[in-house]
Amino acid sequence: ASPPGEIAPSQLERFFAAHEFNCRHVAAASDVQPLALAELLALADPDSRARYENLSLAYVDPAGSPALRHAVATSLGHGPHATAGDVCIGAPQELAYLLTRALSLTPGDRVVAPAPVYEGLTAVAAAAGCDLVRWEPRGGEGGRPTYDPADLPSLLGPSARLLILNFPHAPTGATLTRDGLDAALRAGERAGAVVLSDEMYGPLARAPLPTAVAAAALLGVTTPVVSLGGLSKWAGCPGLRIGWLVFGRGGAGGAALAARVKELRDYTTVCPPAVSDALALAAVRAAPLLAARGRSLVAAGAESVAAFATAHASYVQAVPGDAGSTRLLRLVTGEAPAAFCARAVREAGVLLLPASAYPGLPSSLADTVRVGLGRTDLPAALERVGGLLAGSPMRGAG
Repeated sequence: ASPPGEIAPSQLERFFAAHEFNCRHVAAASDVQPLALAELLALADPDSRARYENLSLAYVDPAGSPALRHAVATSLGHGPHATAGDVCIGAPQELAYLLTRALSLTPGDRVVAPAPVYEGLTAVAAAAGCDLVRWEPRGGEGGRPTYDPADLPSLLGPSARLLILNFPHAPTGATLTRDGLDAALRAGERAGAVVLSDEMYGPLARAPLPTAVAAAALLGVTTPVVSLGGLSKWAGCPGLRIGWLVFGRGGAGGAALAARVKELRDYTTVCPPAVSDALALAAVRAAPLLAARGRSLVAAGAESVAAFATAHASYVQAVPGDAGSTRLLRLVTGEAPAAFCARAVREAGVLLLPASAYPGLPSSLADTVRVGLGRTDLPAALERVGGLLAGSPMRGAG
């Protein structure tokens, strides 16, 4: 049966829909600088290029072309622990929606997720009346948000239905160590929970971890583990709308969950777009080059944000992060983040995101805005924001 209640509008996506295409600089973007089609084709191996140039605009295999699924399964941190049959290709948000629908969540089911969390990961659970439990960050060295897996057993309880992981975490840039990932997977297993690991930012880490599916296979985890990945964030290909679910083979119930996702997909897009599937194959095969490009862009952006925060320390403080393509800036003037972001887009033409657009925002991050690190126009955007800050009232002024 369909879960009771309506799925709420996404505050974050509605915010971007209202402003992203009507401003000079999208400084809140969570993707790295998008590639031009010619740039991607220049990186394509001969087989991928030939497949694209001779493409039939027919339907694609509902789970994605075998070539793309094989490329995903055998790279991107999955190691030898996945095959093409374990992969389902689709738009990332679509796949998160289908996966959580496939769980047939009911009122009172416990779902644990890092706070804050991208709404697309929890919207179905919220509409179903689940008990959404927030895994809140602790304040680490220098104010660095950290998520301690030791907190998970008490949050999960004895019978949670779903544990959501998202590392590198958006928007904080927090990461887990390999031991931390293993501990999180074990905690989910002990609770009998399905683990959904959002790894959209994974290749942007300086030393990427194995995917949750690979780590779970090495640990021998006996409950379903699913990795969510895609090309939108690190690869500079958000317009392809291509992501994937990789279903671990070690967990009981994983095969049935994968089959149910594919059944539900019959009512959304049926299959990936042929053009996107073909171009995605080129991108996945060029993943080492694209990931290196993404990390370089993010590193440059992080330097720009650090310099900006130092130059405007009377107005903002940079919240430290470890990886991923987003960071938080803390406003120290007392101005509400939503009001400041509205002023930034109106007066400076720069789009920043109030962190309050994320549901379950911890109070420790209530005075922050999100900035993206991967766009090449970030220095120009920050320069315009600096001019805006110069006209901001200081805390206690007036």
